[in-house]
Amino acid sequence: MDGYKKHLKTTTLATFLIAILLTTACSGSPSEKVTNLEAKVTSLETRLASANDNVALLTASLQQTKEASVQAQVSIALRHIEAAEFHIMNINIQTGDLNPRYPFAVDKVVTAASFTEWPPDLTDMATAFIESAKNLSDVLVAEDAVQAGPISTATHGFYHALTAAAWVWLNGGEELGADPHAGHNMSSGESHEGHDMPSMATPEPTAEAIADHSSNDLSTPAPTAAPTADPPSEHKPTSTPDPHAGH
Repeated sequence: MDGYKKHLKTTTLATFLIAILLTTACSGSPSEKVTNLEAKVTSLETRLASANDNVALLTASLQQTKEASVQAQVSIALRHIEAAEFHIMNINIQTGDLNPRYPFAVDKVVTAASFTEWPPDLTDMATAFIESAKNLSDVLVAEDAVQAGPISTATHGFYHALTAAAWVWLNGGEELGADPHAGHNMSSGESHEGHDMPSMATPEPTAEAIADHSSNDLSTPAPTAAPTADPPSEHKPTSTPDPHAGH
């Protein structure tokens, strides 16, 4: 009897627990649960897409900022490089003129160019120019005129290559006007006097021009003599007596 009662209690308790579980499970339909889950997934996807858009905008903004920074650095470096006047410097060095200011000018250029973030298209040319300029500074400090000549010529060539390519890069890839100094061979001490410059002398008139001018020559009356001024009077003006004299 006692065993039967225990079995009955156990069965009743199990039935009660199953009922509770079924009630809990049936509190929401499976379709509603799926719908809620899909809504949450959709919300997460929307937020993720918005985050991706923000990341893309931030990446583009950073890229534009970097490009603008590189352009500014290259522009400033070009200003320092061209201010050193490597063309004139090379002309003078070829004649043996090792101006004491040249090492300082070259060192400033090396410093500015070395701290510049050159774009990939200009990196190799910038490196070659910087290394050659360093060598030039060393021989100038040592006042070695023999070595200064060829090293200056090489630096001058690297200078033209770098600056020409850099200006094209800054101009969006479009060529600029021709460099008047490009292609000059300064290894033999060439000066500006040897450059092809337009003649400033007045051309001699041709025979045809003289004949044409003679046929159209008009007689010009002789200029009349300018009237002469009246001679100054020999009589000096009498002075007016002072009415207060003798008072």
